[in-house]
Amino acid sequence: MRTSMYLFAASAALLLMSSACKSARSGTQASQPESAALLPGGTRLAFRELASGASCGIDSPSVQVFSQQGDFQRFWLLLHAGREPMPPLPEVDFSRQLVVGYFAGIKPSGGYSVRISRIEAEEGVFAAYVDLAEPGANCFVTEALTQPYQLVLVEWNGGAPAQMLHAVRRVTSDC
Repeated sequence: MRTSMYLFAASAALLLMSSACKSARSGTQASQPESAALLPGGTRLAFRELASGASCGIDSPSVQVFSQQGDFQRFWLLLHAGREPMPPLPEVDFSRQLVVGYFAGIKPSGGYSVRISRIEAEEGVFAAYVDLAEPGANCFVTEALTQPYQLVLVEWNGGAPAQMLHAVRRVTSDC
């Protein structure tokens, strides 16, 4: 009798947790409106994700641009230091592509993620628009410091940008 009660309680708990996770995925809300254009006359650039994760070793929020193979290769090795196996270095043709990364800095728990939503360019200036997802008050998260990041490959043949702007929009998950 006790065993069946424990099984029932465990099943109910799993059902509750899975429905909470399902609502977490669909229950996100922007706590800030879409960012106003940093470059009103800017051209949107095509890009795709190279890598993302919750741990990168970069403690302060920042945007970094890599326009040379050697710089990107050194950074890739630092980003994945201590990981076995080391992920292979992505192929990048720096004559027509750049790598742009957004690093959110240290966050107090799990549940945070980064998504670059668009990149624009105008006269040698780049602008990255970033969504920073953060857990709501009712979310179950890991109790560990995290450093969410995303690296994207940008189609661009104009060399390194003279300036890099960025706007971050916070998006809260309502678990």
